[in-house]
Order: sequence, then structure tokens, then C-alpha cells
Amino acid sequence: MRKGITPIISIIILLLITVGMAATAWTYMSSFMTGITEGVVQVTNPICVDGTEAVFFIKNMGTNAIPTSSIICTDENIGASVDLTWMDQRAEGTIDRLDSNNVGRASVTCTTIGAPKTCSYSIMVEDKTSVSRVQVACAG
Repeated sequence: MRKGITPIISIIILLLITVGMAATAWTYMSSFMTGITEGVVQVTNPICVDGTEAVFFIKNMGTNAIPTSSIICTDENIGASVDLTWMDQRAEGTIDRLDSNNVGRASVTCTTIGAPKTCSYSIMVEDKTSVSRVQVACAG
């Protein structure tokens, strides 16, 4: 009689090792992908209102709500952070956060002097690396 592990026991051990490795990989990838999709915004439809106000829509592409106070807008013409005025998508009321897949209407005063004006902005979520750039052409 030979001594050793029976084939059935060895198969069970190999399956347990495989399931453990798959669970470890799943946990790692889940947290990795959450970190990537958290705090991602998309800027669309830039328009100029009355020749002085840049208006654009910002969509939360991530999985978690983003407070509007954590969305940073930098005026690339002057190299400084500027405050955005936030409203809901239909401009019917103010908002203080963007839920997942929701859109907010942001506006800021265009500081470029001269005509025609092209105001350039960088939009990013605080502590994230994803940056969206937008240019708004104003006539006056």
C-alpha cells in the first residue's frame, strides 16, 4: 500500500487554492476600478451668455456622489482657481452635489480681455488626477 494524498483530496486542495486566488484577484480589481471611476467628470456644451459668462455642463461619470465644493475650476487665462456658480441642469435651482450620472450647470465670469474672447478652464475633482479642459468662445 502506498502512502500519500488521495487524488480526490488533492483535487479539492487545488480547487480551494484556485478559488482563493480568484477571490483575491476580484477584491484587488474591484477596489482598483472603484478608485479609477470615482471622481471622474465630463464637461459638455460650453456656451457664452451675454458675452461675459461662461456656462458649461458637468456630468458625474463616477460611481459616487461628488460635492460641488470639491470640483475645482482653474481659469487657464489667469492661472488661478475660480468659483463656479452651480445650478441643476435646467437652471431651476442650486445644487450642492452631483450624484452618479447626474449633470450640473456651472457658470463663471469670463476674465479674458479683448474681442473675441476665448476663456479656457480646467475642471477636476479635488485629490484626483482626471482633468477636463473646456474652452468657451465669447463675442464681447
